[in-house]
Amino acid sequence: MRHQQRFAIVDGKSGFKAEAGRYHLYVSLGCPWAHRTLIMRELKGLNVAISVSFADLILGDKGWMFTEPPGAIFDEANHAQYLQEIYVKANPKYTGRVTVPVLWDKRALTIVNNESFEIMRMLDVEFASLATQKIDLYPQDLQRQIDETIDAIYLPINVGVYRAGFATSQAAYEEAVTELFEHLKRWETVLSKQHYLCGDRLTEADICMFVTLYRCDCVYYSHFKCNLRRIIDYPIWESLVEIAPLFYPAFLL
Repeated sequence: MRHQQRFAIVDGKSGFKAEAGRYHLYVSLGCPWAHRTLIMRELKGLNVAISVSFADLILGDKGWMFTEPPGAIFDEANHAQYLQEIYVKANPKYTGRVTVPVLWDKRALTIVNNESFEIMRMLDVEFASLATQKIDLYPQDLQRQIDETIDAIYLPINVGVYRAGFATSQAAYEEAVTELFEHLKRWETVLSKQHYLCGDRLTEADICMFVTLYRCDCVYYSHFKCNLRRIIDYPIWESLVEIAPLFYPAFLL
Protein backbone atom coordinates (compact mmCIF):
# COMPACT_ATOMS: atom_id res chain seq x y z
CA MET A 1 0.00 0.00 0.00
CA ARG A 2 1.31 3.42 -0.94
CA HIS A 3 1.04 6.56 1.13
CA GLN A 4 -2.23 8.43 0.69
CA GLN A 5 -1.67 10.48 -2.44
CA ARG A 6 -2.51 14.14 -2.88
CA PHE A 7 -1.99 16.47 -5.81
CA ALA A 8 -0.18 19.80 -5.89
CA ILE A 9 -2.25 21.68 -8.43
CA VAL A 10 -1.62 25.18 -9.63
CA ASP A 11 -4.98 26.61 -8.53
CA GLY A 12 -4.46 25.36 -4.99
CA LYS A 13 -7.95 23.82 -4.66
CA SER A 14 -6.37 20.69 -3.23
CA GLY A 15 -4.59 22.76 -0.61
CA PHE A 16 -1.27 22.22 -2.36
CA LYS A 17 -0.63 25.11 -4.70
CA ALA A 18 2.32 24.83 -7.08
CA GLU A 19 4.73 27.42 -5.70
CA ALA A 20 8.47 27.94 -5.96
CA GLY A 21 10.40 26.96 -2.86
CA ARG A 22 7.52 25.14 -1.23
CA TYR A 23 8.27 21.55 -2.26
CA HIS A 24 11.12 19.11 -1.77
CA LEU A 25 11.74 15.97 -3.82
CA TYR A 26 13.21 12.83 -2.26
CA VAL A 27 14.81 10.42 -4.74
CA SER A 28 17.51 7.82 -5.18
CA LEU A 29 19.47 7.32 -8.37
CA GLY A 30 19.30 3.59 -7.68
CA CYS A 31 15.52 3.63 -8.23
CA PRO A 32 14.18 3.99 -11.80
CA TRP A 33 10.78 5.17 -10.51
CA ALA A 34 12.41 8.02 -8.61
CA HIS A 35 14.84 8.69 -11.44
CA ARG A 36 12.09 9.60 -13.87
CA THR A 37 10.80 12.35 -11.57
CA LEU A 38 14.34 13.70 -11.32
CA ILE A 39 14.68 13.70 -15.11
CA MET A 40 11.43 15.63 -15.41
CA ARG A 41 12.64 18.18 -12.82
CA GLU A 42 15.81 18.70 -14.86
CA LEU A 43 14.15 18.89 -18.27
CA LYS A 44 11.57 21.41 -17.06
CA GLY A 45 14.18 23.54 -15.32
CA LEU A 46 12.59 23.23 -11.88
CA ASN A 47 15.90 22.91 -10.02
CA VAL A 48 15.48 26.20 -8.20
CA ALA A 49 11.74 25.89 -7.66
CA ILE A 50 11.91 22.38 -6.15
CA SER A 51 14.78 21.33 -3.91
CA VAL A 52 15.97 17.71 -3.81
CA SER A 53 17.65 15.14 -1.57
CA PHE A 54 19.24 11.90 -2.76
CA ALA A 55 19.05 8.79 -0.63
CA ASP A 56 21.86 6.25 -0.96
CA LEU A 57 22.07 4.32 -4.20
CA ILE A 58 21.58 1.02 -2.36
CA LEU A 59 18.55 0.25 -0.23
CA GLY A 60 19.84 -0.85 3.17
CA ASP A 61 18.38 -3.02 5.93
CA LYS A 62 16.82 0.07 7.51
CA GLY A 63 15.49 1.45 4.26
CA TRP A 64 16.56 4.50 2.25
CA MET A 65 19.28 6.41 4.10
CA PHE A 66 20.71 9.90 3.61
CA THR A 67 24.47 10.14 3.88
CA GLU A 68 27.11 12.22 2.10
CA PRO A 69 28.18 12.54 -1.55
CA PRO A 70 29.08 10.67 -3.64
CA GLY A 71 25.94 8.60 -3.89
CA ALA A 72 23.67 10.67 -1.65
CA ILE A 73 22.83 14.20 -0.55
CA PHE A 74 21.94 15.11 3.01
CA ASP A 75 18.28 15.84 3.76
CA GLU A 76 18.27 19.62 3.98
CA ALA A 77 14.47 19.85 4.30
CA ASN A 78 13.96 17.74 7.42
CA HIS A 79 17.47 16.70 8.46
CA ALA A 80 16.37 13.07 8.56
CA GLN A 81 18.78 10.15 8.51
CA TYR A 82 16.26 7.72 7.01
CA LEU A 83 13.36 8.32 4.64
CA GLN A 84 11.16 6.42 7.08
CA GLU A 85 11.34 9.47 9.35
CA ILE A 86 9.67 11.54 6.63
CA TYR A 87 6.74 9.15 6.35
CA VAL A 88 6.29 9.09 10.11
CA LYS A 89 6.51 12.87 10.26
CA ALA A 90 3.66 13.08 7.77
CA ASN A 91 1.66 10.39 9.60
CA PRO A 92 2.88 9.23 13.05
CA LYS A 93 0.78 6.05 12.71
CA TYR A 94 2.22 5.06 9.34
CA THR A 95 3.55 1.48 9.22
CA GLY A 96 3.51 0.79 5.48
CA ARG A 97 6.30 0.59 2.93
CA VAL A 98 8.74 3.45 2.61
CA THR A 99 9.43 4.20 -1.04
CA VAL A 100 10.96 6.84 -3.29
CA PRO A 101 10.15 9.20 -4.87
CA VAL A 102 8.42 11.46 -2.37
CA LEU A 103 7.18 14.99 -2.97
CA TRP A 104 7.21 16.83 0.37
CA ASP A 105 5.41 20.06 1.25
CA LYS A 106 7.80 22.12 3.38
CA ARG A 107 5.02 24.48 4.46
CA ALA A 108 2.35 21.93 5.43
CA LEU A 109 5.01 19.47 6.65
CA THR A 110 3.46 16.50 4.91
CA ILE A 111 3.84 14.17 1.95
CA VAL A 112 1.98 15.43 -1.11
CA ASN A 113 2.53 12.36 -3.27
CA ASN A 114 4.75 9.28 -3.50
CA GLU A 115 3.63 7.83 -6.85
CA SER A 116 6.33 8.39 -9.45
CA PHE A 117 4.08 8.79 -12.48
CA GLU A 118 1.80 11.25 -10.71
CA ILE A 119 4.75 13.32 -9.49
CA MET A 120 6.26 13.30 -12.98
CA ARG A 121 2.96 14.49 -14.50
CA MET A 122 2.56 17.21 -11.85
CA LEU A 123 6.04 18.56 -12.53
CA ASP A 124 5.34 18.57 -16.25
CA VAL A 125 1.87 20.12 -16.18
CA GLU A 126 1.00 21.74 -12.86
CA PHE A 127 4.43 23.31 -12.31
CA ALA A 128 4.81 24.47 -15.92
CA SER A 129 4.45 28.14 -14.99
CA LEU A 130 7.49 27.83 -12.72
CA ALA A 131 9.64 26.01 -15.27
CA THR A 132 12.61 27.80 -16.78
CA GLN A 133 12.72 25.39 -19.72
CA LYS A 134 9.56 25.75 -21.80
CA ILE A 135 9.38 22.16 -22.95
CA ASP A 136 6.01 20.42 -23.02
CA LEU A 137 6.33 16.67 -22.58
CA TYR A 138 2.56 16.16 -22.48
CA PRO A 139 1.34 18.16 -25.51
CA GLN A 140 -2.42 18.32 -25.89
CA ASP A 141 -2.50 16.72 -29.34
CA LEU A 142 -0.59 13.65 -28.09
CA GLN A 143 -2.04 13.24 -24.61
CA ARG A 144 -4.19 10.22 -25.38
CA GLN A 145 -1.33 8.48 -27.20
CA ILE A 146 1.13 9.29 -24.41
CA ASP A 147 -1.21 7.88 -21.75
CA GLU A 148 -1.84 4.74 -23.79
CA THR A 149 1.89 4.25 -24.40
CA ILE A 150 2.81 4.67 -20.74
CA ASP A 151 0.11 2.14 -19.82
CA ALA A 152 1.32 -0.25 -22.53
CA ILE A 153 4.94 -0.34 -21.33
CA TYR A 154 4.21 -0.25 -17.59
CA LEU A 155 3.39 -3.88 -16.79
CA PRO A 156 5.43 -5.82 -19.38
CA ILE A 157 8.56 -3.61 -19.33
CA ASN A 158 8.78 -1.21 -16.37
CA VAL A 159 7.38 -3.78 -13.95
CA GLY A 160 8.31 -6.77 -16.11
CA VAL A 161 11.97 -6.71 -15.11
CA TYR A 162 10.93 -6.95 -11.44
CA ARG A 163 8.36 -9.64 -12.16
CA ALA A 164 11.21 -11.67 -13.62
CA GLY A 165 13.81 -10.75 -11.01
CA PHE A 166 11.60 -11.47 -8.02
CA ALA A 167 9.67 -14.41 -9.46
CA THR A 168 9.06 -17.16 -6.91
CA SER A 169 8.65 -19.94 -9.47
CA GLN A 170 10.23 -20.95 -12.75
CA ALA A 171 6.87 -20.61 -14.51
CA ALA A 172 6.37 -17.06 -13.24
CA TYR A 173 9.91 -16.11 -14.28
CA GLU A 174 9.51 -17.54 -17.78
CA GLU A 175 6.17 -15.78 -18.26
CA ALA A 176 7.57 -12.42 -17.18
CA VAL A 177 10.82 -12.58 -19.13
CA THR A 178 9.10 -13.84 -22.29
CA GLU A 179 6.54 -11.04 -22.12
CA LEU A 180 9.29 -8.49 -21.49
CA PHE A 181 11.21 -9.37 -24.64
CA GLU A 182 8.08 -9.71 -26.76
CA HIS A 183 7.17 -6.13 -25.88
CA LEU A 184 10.71 -4.88 -26.42
CA LYS A 185 10.49 -6.37 -29.91
CA ARG A 186 7.18 -4.60 -30.43
CA TRP A 187 8.63 -1.21 -29.51
CA GLU A 188 11.71 -1.90 -31.59
CA THR A 189 9.36 -2.11 -34.56
CA VAL A 190 7.71 1.17 -33.58
CA LEU A 191 11.05 2.97 -33.27
CA SER A 192 12.16 1.67 -36.64
CA LYS A 193 9.43 3.87 -38.15
CA GLN A 194 9.58 6.97 -35.94
CA HIS A 195 12.06 8.81 -33.77
CA TYR A 196 10.27 8.62 -30.43
CA LEU A 197 7.63 6.38 -28.87
CA CYS A 198 4.82 8.82 -29.69
CA GLY A 199 6.09 10.22 -32.97
CA ASP A 200 8.62 12.95 -33.67
CA ARG A 201 8.67 14.57 -30.20
CA LEU A 202 10.18 13.63 -26.87
CA THR A 203 7.39 12.96 -24.36
CA GLU A 204 6.77 11.57 -20.89
CA ALA A 205 6.51 8.12 -22.45
CA ASP A 206 10.16 8.22 -23.55
CA ILE A 207 11.26 9.04 -20.00
CA CYS A 208 9.26 6.12 -18.63
CA MET A 209 10.89 3.76 -21.12
CA PHE A 210 14.37 5.23 -20.74
CA VAL A 211 14.82 4.65 -17.01
CA THR A 212 14.17 0.93 -17.46
CA LEU A 213 16.19 0.42 -20.64
CA TYR A 214 19.13 2.34 -19.19
CA ARG A 215 19.45 -0.22 -16.39
CA CYS A 216 18.81 -3.35 -18.44
CA ASP A 217 22.30 -4.38 -19.56
CA CYS A 218 24.15 -3.33 -16.41
CA VAL A 219 21.62 -4.53 -13.80
CA TYR A 220 18.59 -6.45 -15.02
CA TYR A 221 20.52 -8.63 -17.49
CA SER A 222 22.55 -10.28 -14.74
CA HIS A 223 20.82 -9.66 -11.40
CA PHE A 224 17.26 -10.22 -12.65
CA LYS A 225 18.19 -12.77 -15.34
CA CYS A 226 16.50 -10.73 -18.08
CA ASN A 227 19.13 -12.08 -20.43
CA LEU A 228 17.44 -13.40 -23.54
CA ARG A 229 19.05 -10.47 -25.31
CA ARG A 230 20.92 -7.28 -24.46
CA ILE A 231 19.37 -3.88 -25.09
CA ILE A 232 22.54 -2.90 -26.94
CA ASP A 233 21.68 -5.61 -29.48
CA TYR A 234 18.45 -3.85 -30.41
CA PRO A 235 18.24 -0.91 -32.84
CA ILE A 236 16.26 0.68 -30.00
CA TRP A 237 19.65 1.27 -28.39
CA GLU A 238 20.39 3.96 -30.95
CA SER A 239 17.46 6.02 -29.71
CA LEU A 240 18.53 5.46 -26.11
CA VAL A 241 22.05 6.70 -26.79
CA GLU A 242 20.71 9.73 -28.63
CA ILE A 243 18.36 10.94 -25.88
CA ALA A 244 20.65 10.06 -22.95
CA PRO A 245 22.58 13.39 -23.12
CA LEU A 246 19.29 15.24 -22.64
CA PHE A 247 18.95 13.51 -19.28
CA TYR A 248 22.61 13.75 -18.25
CA PRO A 249 22.19 16.48 -15.56
CA ALA A 250 19.69 14.22 -13.79
CA PHE A 251 22.48 11.72 -13.11
CA LEU A 252 24.56 14.25 -11.16
CA LEU A 253 24.44 14.86 -7.42
